[in-house]
This record gives sequence, structure tokens and C-alpha cells, in this order.
Amino acid sequence: MIHLGFEVGTGNPVTVPEGHTVFLGQSNVSGKTTALEGLASRSGYACLAFVTKVKEGAFQRVPKGLLHPLAPYYEETTALRPRQKLEWREVRDLCEAVTGDGWDKFERTALRKMCRAGHFGRPGSKLRAEWKKPKTLEELLENMEIALDKATGNREWIIGNIHDDLAEALDEIEPLKKKCRPPDLKIGLNVVNLIREHEHLQSLVVASMLKWVRQKREHTIIALPEAWKFTDAQKRTAVGQAARHYIREGAAARNYLWIDSQTIGRLNTELLSQVTVWLFGVQKWSKELEHALNAMPDHYWPERTDIQTLGKGEFLVCFNLDRGSYMYRTYVQPAWMNFTHAQAIARREVEIESAEEIGREFERQQRVSL
Repeated sequence: MIHLGFEVGTGNPVTVPEGHTVFLGQSNVSGKTTALEGLASRSGYACLAFVTKVKEGAFQRVPKGLLHPLAPYYEETTALRPRQKLEWREVRDLCEAVTGDGWDKFERTALRKMCRAGHFGRPGSKLRAEWKKPKTLEELLENMEIALDKATGNREWIIGNIHDDLAEALDEIEPLKKKCRPPDLKIGLNVVNLIREHEHLQSLVVASMLKWVRQKREHTIIALPEAWKFTDAQKRTAVGQAARHYIREGAAARNYLWIDSQTIGRLNTELLSQVTVWLFGVQKWSKELEHALNAMPDHYWPERTDIQTLGKGEFLVCFNLDRGSYMYRTYVQPAWMNFTHAQAIARREVEIESAEEIGREFERQQRVSL
């Protein structure tokens, strides 16, 4: 169990079980990131997190000994699992992420063929082309160039489109790969700064690090930012597929996914079905209120106004244990606030607005000590 904070009203400590977790609520007013920081800093786990937006204030108030800047990591899947074949679906996802265009069935069929040893044309014909099974994206591109040298008509057009998309993707990721380092995760918050990267490159890094942790690590938390955007339920994304594999297989190795999202309606239902701890922050929009109430077990007591009136840093926390289901209206203790003050806020003995001044003072002290 991990210390979360204090029950509003009584001030009783609230703990939550280790597990896949979702943090929901309106941006800038619910305190999702502050709650995530606090829970991660007390978890005893290595937590991998990402900063993806300019002027995002996340992870500036984490105690120095628990905050670790980390270089981005991107690697082709074949480097993570060298004995397996080049997976055509992952090549497709890479190209679609970079170009923003979806592929039709003819392009998918051609790509599947190019990812295997193959040929076309009659033996001895001038239009005969043969290629070996590729092990890397570069070898796949070379196979396409072999095929294009002999292809005509629709075949030339389809393979040409795939070749151009893959060439563009490789050009985009080459500068990124030069910045990348194998992750060295430490206990606390390991933060990857992706602010300067385009959104499609951010998604490639997040997906690659999800795969790396799933295959290489135990006892690790990945905090997925802007999950409604990276794992949009309405379309296929590289992060969405990597996250589904991670959340299905991770718990056995005590690898957990923490999902940060301002909206629940567009989150992938397969991810949500694996979540064991839910933190519902303030919501005002009627549609999101309905989504939140529908996600809670039927016997829980909240009304719409209970979610609408939550203060910053307050959450309706739901989870299940062997002995039953639980919900608490909880003030989540920030990483930079002491036990006594957080408990006093939960008991309404101190105004909740006092937390912001404590946070600013903590930042000033952090800067002075650098």
C-alpha cells in the first residue's frame, strides 16, 4: 500500500494499493500532476514520466533526491528482440505516426510481402526482382529499392508510396536516435523532456520506452501524459498499442501504468478495464461528469455535485481489495508538503489555498540550493 493523503473531514490517512492507476480531472484546476508526483515520490518505485507541453509546470516541485532528468530513448523493435522478425504492423505505425496518413489495404499487403523474403516476376525475366528477409528498417528500405527498380504500374505506385513514407520516417527519427541513451532508471521520478520534439516523435519515444520497460524491467511505473491524445480510442496509435501490451502483461512483473487524462470519454477501454485505482478530480462539463459516475461502482454514493465541488488536490479515490470496495474523498498530499499541513487542509483547519504558497516557497528553496 502507498500513502496517498488524508480523508477530507476526518483527516484519517488514506492508502491505496499498488496497481494500474488513472488520474482524471480538469487541467490546471484538479491537481492531477501534483497528485501523481506525490504518490510516485512515496511509492518506492522507479517512475518514468514525460513532459510534452511547453510551459508545463510538471515535476518542478519534486524533492531533489527523487527527481532524475532522463534522456529520451528510441530503438527499433528488432533491437529490443533481435531473434524475432521485423513486424510489419510496427513499420506501418511508424510511418503513419510520422506522415499522419493512414494506409489502405493494398499498401498493407505490399508491406507484409516486403517484410519477408520474396520476389515477383518470372525466373529469367527482365522484370524479375528478388530480396532477402530484412532485419532492420534500413534493409527493408533497400528491399523496396530493389523492387522499385523492376516494378511497373500499380505495383510501382504502391511500393513507391511505402518507400517514400518509410524514407521520410527514417529521416525524421535519425536526429532523435542521436540524442537517445539506454534508460538508467532510479527510485523516484525519472523525467524525459520531450517539449522540443514534434508530437509524432513524442509518441515514438513514449511507445519505445513502454516496450523497453515491459521487456527489460520489473518494479517500474510509467506515467502516461495526455493519455486521451496518445491512446485515443477513436484511432490506432503507436502508444496505444504499446500501452495495451504493457498494461496486460506488466502487473506480473509489478510494472504499472499510471494514466493522466483530463477526459475519460476518449480513453481506450482496454486500458481502463485493467485499472485498479481511480482518482476522480473536479469536473464541470456534464458529459464528463456522466462518464465519471458511470465508471464508479453502482453502490458508491457520489452525486454530480460531489465531483463538481472538489477542490484543487481533492479526489474521489476508488479501489478494490480482497475485503471489499472503498471510496474516500481525499486531499492528496503533495511531494513538497509535510504530513501535518496536509492533514490540516483535509480537516478544513487550514485553507486549501495555503498549499500554493508552500509550493512556491519550496520552488524558491530548490533554486537557491542549486
